[in-house]
Amino acid sequence: MTDTFDTSMPPTAERIGFGRRFGAALLDVIIIVMLSGIVYAVAGSSFEPLVEKQIAAQLEEQNAALAEFDTDQAEMISGYTKMGILWGIVGTIVAVLYSLTEIAMAATPGKMMLGIKIATADATVAPTATLATRWFVKTGLSSVLNIVATVTATSILSTLATIVGVVIFIGCFFVLGANRQALHDLIAKTAVYRREGIRAAESLT
Repeated sequence: MTDTFDTSMPPTAERIGFGRRFGAALLDVIIIVMLSGIVYAVAGSSFEPLVEKQIAAQLEEQNAALAEFDTDQAEMISGYTKMGILWGIVGTIVAVLYSLTEIAMAATPGKMMLGIKIATADATVAPTATLATRWFVKTGLSSVLNIVATVTATSILSTLATIVGVVIFIGCFFVLGANRQALHDLIAKTAVYRREGIRAAESLT
């Protein structure tokens, strides 16, 4: 493939901005929802033992409200509560596993479809350690906290996961800045480029 990287321009000029990255994220969400639906339909009940504490805690909070309904209505509400918790943990696990493609291939399927890829800040191929750091900041920390909070029914971990998630979400809008880097990119010293614009590190020396 012909190398289209323009060496006369600074790497920041070659970086992908908000629009294409947002499009890739939308594609990823669609794929994750579809995969989560399949996993939930096939093996959703097998996740129930993982969230017994969370289900019990949630139902306990609903006891007063459920007392106002008849038995059938209470059972229906309890069923929806259980389904929502199970769907949440299935979706989280699927999303985390899916996101690991950013370590393995430096791009999610959504990014691949739009021809973009993660690289170092100077547009060279990112080493696995760098990609892993970026993944942990962007996805890993909040997801692990969220899963542990759900399994253990620990509210403080759930709150912490939410705070981390909000910070990262807001940090995604840093892409609108001149450097075109999200918060997780700034921390990991990475950026997103067109696939053909990424060069091997030795080619810049």
